[in-house]
Amino acid sequence: MLTLRISGEGVPPFEAVYHCDDEPVLQVGVRLKAIVDPADNLFTLRALP
Repeated sequence: MLTLRISGEGVPPFEAVYHCDDEPVLQVGVRLKAIVDPADNLFTLRALP
């Protein structure tokens, strides 16, 4: 489980909890790309290159 702080252009900052399997790439401070629907804050995560 991750607690995320999501913000960006056109998206008011918000926090979300993301339930997922343990992945080595998911560490404190890692940056991920979140595709957000601003109507309801539903999001999808993508790893940054």
